[in-house]
Amino acid sequence: MGEILYKPDVSTINNSKMTEFTTWLAEKTGCDFPGYSSLHKWSVDNIELFWKYFLEYSGVVYYGKPEKILSSEKMPGARWFEKIKINYAENIFNKNFSGTAVKHCVENFMTGNNKAEGYYGELSFDELKQKVMQCASAIKNAGLKKGDIAAGYMSNVPETIIASLACSALGVIWSSASPDFGFEAVCDRFSQVKPQILFATTHYYYNGKRNTTKPVTDKIMERIPSITKIVSVPYPVGVPDESGFVTWNEFLKTGSEEIDFEPVEFNHPVYIMFSSGTTGVPKCIVHGTGGVMLQHIKELSLHSNIKPNNTLLYYTTCGWMMWNWQLSALLLG
Repeated sequence: MGEILYKPDVSTINNSKMTEFTTWLAEKTGCDFPGYSSLHKWSVDNIELFWKYFLEYSGVVYYGKPEKILSSEKMPGARWFEKIKINYAENIFNKNFSGTAVKHCVENFMTGNNKAEGYYGELSFDELKQKVMQCASAIKNAGLKKGDIAAGYMSNVPETIIASLACSALGVIWSSASPDFGFEAVCDRFSQVKPQILFATTHYYYNGKRNTTKPVTDKIMERIPSITKIVSVPYPVGVPDESGFVTWNEFLKTGSEEIDFEPVEFNHPVYIMFSSGTTGVPKCIVHGTGGVMLQHIKELSLHSNIKPNNTLLYYTTCGWMMWNWQLSALLLG
């Protein structure tokens, strides 16, 4: 047995979100949960009740009544909470969270004058909402609606967060890939889902070097004809852009800041991810809006003890599911 690296003290345990939820659930159900294993067993033995109560505890905003929890336990085909509608982005911006929403930085990189430069910035929740609303309006004006698909060939930058949340505000389905993917790897993924609009980072930095995505973006519309518009996103936004596509700032100017959140069915897709592609063409993995929200809130709140004004860092690209996971920290402020 290896050495125990960390063990929480009694005060930490008593003030944790897990203890708060367990106490709340015990009062609701009249059951006794002397430890985590008893809570886990109850959740497995009473799967519908667990998610009914967690929906209530989570404070998630939804429309309708959660009368029918699970349509069937048969997989595939099981559908949850079919009588309610929900919106991912609304559940971030209707909670009146204040302060910093996103901190972003890039490693030092060599510029044309051989000078090492970095970049750092912040977005408050109010600033993030303003940009999400403007981007959502621009996406709507570009002709996309609920059920359509937008894709991001993007670095892990604030604009990726903004574009993804803008899509969810409209019920548009998001899918993303990392800019270090080559042309064939990107086409293997996006050709399956047929996005109508592509947000594409112009370049990314790694190990002090600037890498361009131009070899991919120059020919991707020919391979994937469903893409009718490419939005070019430099980082930092505002640096010279020679891609020839509409720039991020130009695209945002086509939108306003006023748009209504579109409630979608609990099982409506929020994004499409992909398997790694190590055993053939990557397979699509579709994630439902409500399921993602409840599962991520459970993991981030109960298991990770994240609370408003805490900071989460996960070093990841937008081609890995951990990017989608860390995005949901915004649901908790």
